Amino acid sequence: MEINLDDEYINSLYARTSSITPGAKKLQPTDRQAKILKDLWGRGTVRQDELAKALGVSIGTMRRWAEEMEASVK
Repeated sequence: MEINLDDEYINSLYARTSSITPGAKKLQPTDRQAKILKDLWGRGTVRQDELAKALGVSIGTMRRWAEEMEASVK
């Protein structure tokens, strides 16, 4: 099994000098991701894991985005 490592990214990790802040970064959808989510969320023909993969985020992040979008409509 061959694993490809991104040397540029690894070197950027070595080059960091400032301390990190704890906790995960809260991702926000791009305009395109938001439109796709709005169009496909809740359709019986698209599984949530497929939609999350298409958006390039985890299922949890996608669900949070959907909840935030639904809350803003109400």
